[in-house]
Amino acid sequence: MPSKSPKMRKVALRLLTRSESTGLGEGILDSASEAEQAFRLLAIELSRWFGLYGYHALLTRALTEARREHPVLATIQVRSATEPWFEPFPEAAGTHGDGPAIEGWVAVLTGLLDLLGRLIGEDLAVKLVSQAMTKRAPDHLLDTAPDQANATEPGDAP
Repeated sequence: MPSKSPKMRKVALRLLTRSESTGLGEGILDSASEAEQAFRLLAIELSRWFGLYGYHALLTRALTEARREHPVLATIQVRSATEPWFEPFPEAAGTHGDGPAIEGWVAVLTGLLDLLGRLIGEDLAVKLVSQAMTKRAPDHLLDTAPDQANATEPGDAP
């Protein structure tokens, strides 16, 4: 189910665009490693809200839907529920080029925003994702999985 919301695509483009608020400068993200870092930061923050398994489910669904229109995502997988990172993130850009890779990441983020919008409302979804992706995290947090202590097991009550 491709994005039906132009608003969410616009938000995804804005969030994956370099700006003063993210401390990354100007222009569209020009490397897969920068996009990977943005998605890791998103995983850290949203896993706190939805739990590791909830976030993993949302991310996997968004990736599956985006993959239909973006061949660059064909080999991309979400590592695991406890490590909701994309693999092999940089290799996809190396094979297809950074432009198509960034378009793929925009499609994944748009899908994630659409899913969250249906669950919690568009305004809250945009707010949560925007805050997560513009927050500055220490480098050591971007190299590790989200806090395991905040993880919820499937079937656990929140």
